[in-house]
Formats: sequence, structure tokens, C-alpha cells
Amino acid sequence: MGQRGGTTPGPARRCLAELAGNESVRAHVRSALARWNAEHRGSSERVARALILPDAPSIDANEITDKGYVNQRLALERRRTDVERLFATAPDNEVIVVGAPT
Repeated sequence: MGQRGGTTPGPARRCLAELAGNESVRAHVRSALARWNAEHRGSSERVARALILPDAPSIDANEITDKGYVNQRLALERRRTDVERLFATAPDNEVIVVGAPT
């Protein structure tokens, strides 16, 4: 993955990247999403895939508005590759795939 820049300081950026790749964190997220799906059975509420990003939204890249909201259009443009990974027919190993509810 390429560097995105942004305002996250070096040590914090490294910490986020380490957490994003940590298998215990990934397993916890997968488990929490599976519980969510079990409690929210409607297709519009179900989470099928997730990706833990190695960086926070960037205020410098205008991903965060002055009021603190995520600027969805810019975030999606800037993170297009990550979005494509989520919707790929065969997702890569970093994409967390949550099983279908039983």
C-alpha cells in the first residue's frame, strides 16, 4: 500500500498500520461484525466485508470537513483502490470477509 500522507504523525501512523495488520485485531473485528450480523438480519444492515485502514482520514486532504464530518466524496476518491478491494470478486487477504448469517 502506498503512503497517503495526511496529518497523522509518524509514530501514530506506524501504530495504526501495525494495528491494521494485527491478526488479533482482525479476528476481533471479524467476530464483532459477525455478532452484529446475527442481531441485524436485514440485508440492508448486514456487513459482508471490512478493511482496516492503516491511516486515519486526512484533514489536509479534505477528507474531514471543518465541522468534523467525513467528506465522503473526497474520501472515496482518495481511497478508490481500497474500495475496489472491498468489492473485488476475489478479495485479497487484508479484506475481512464476514460469513453470511445462519
